[in-house]
Amino acid sequence: MIPLLFPLLALIAGILSGPHLAPTPLWLCLPLAILVGIARRPLLLVSVFLLGAGLRSAVPAVPPDPGSDAVRLVCKVSRAPEWRGLGV
Repeated sequence: MIPLLFPLLALIAGILSGPHLAPTPLWLCLPLAILVGIARRPLLLVSVFLLGAGLRSAVPAVPPDPGSDAVRLVCKVSRAPEWRGLGV
């Protein structure tokens, strides 16, 4: 269990810091971090951190609540609605 603790902590730290980091530099630095991690085994945690931050930054942001503003919805009805009877 101990060998998985440090990579798990690095992944969680990357996920938590992902919203504060720009996604483009993360994905650009990830291949270099993997190569450096292959050369020096302890530095492989940097690539796990970058992977977690990159995956978190790929999640789309939630749009803001429009509040009480009126919204106009424009659409086209493709077929007639199904009739289910009175009071249904």
